Amino acid sequence: WFARLRSRVRLEHGLLLGGAIVASGCVLGAVIVAQWASGGFGALAEDNLAVVAATLIVVGIQVFFASFLVSILGLRRRRG
Repeated sequence: WFARLRSRVRLEHGLLLGGAIVASGCVLGAVIVAQWASGGFGALAEDNLAVVAATLIVVGIQVFFASFLVSILGLRRRRG
């Protein structure tokens, strides 16, 4: 399973996917902050979306670093 995954998915794919997930979480967070600022910084009405934005950012970071781990696990050692 790991060999088939490594043959199709490279480090760059994981980095791009993780970066895209983090970027979408940041964009969603910026939209929430903009709506909150336009309302005068009162009570945060979009608290559920704020949790989604934070989750997207954390999951994106996890995918980013997990792709490094998978890449390191796939390295071959030279015997010498």
